[in-house]
Amino acid sequence: MNPKDQPPTAVLALVEGCNLFPAMCLIWQKLFHCTNGGGASHIIHRHMQEADGHAAWQPLLAWYEGPDMSGEISKTLQTKPWSLCLQSTGNANKHTIDFTLYMDQLRELGREEREETLTDLFLDSILDPRYEVTFANCCLREHITIHECIKAIRKHENVIIRENLSE
Repeated sequence: MNPKDQPPTAVLALVEGCNLFPAMCLIWQKLFHCTNGGGASHIIHRHMQEADGHAAWQPLLAWYEGPDMSGEISKTLQTKPWSLCLQSTGNANKHTIDFTLYMDQLRELGREEREETLTDLFLDSILDPRYEVTFANCCLREHITIHECIKAIRKHENVIIRENLSE
């Protein structure tokens, strides 16, 4: 029987019969349930007999931080800016938060973009016609930072919200 097809009670019985420290068995069980059916489940299933959480955690960590997964994460981040667009039906605050998270992810992976590139990507992602004036003001300023652009969009969002409340 395939380990991922086993019912949770069979996994629980395996953990209850564990000869290791109960905490290690419990960690293995949590990892089993978290990765069940996912791309890393094969790593946890290799440690099913001993149900050792520590023994399963080390190769899992190496797999996620290894070159294959880092490359996949990097590819995802490279295509992400094209999906981050502020449409007329969108929320500017959510858009700026998503873009900030994108910048943080790049920084964490050591793949930071130049300030000018990030500013251009951010401004190009604003498709909502309500932000045309703010967009133009940001484009006309010679040395504007990404944070100044985000601040300008958030300020204009507050103006839009106030106008909608007064109507």
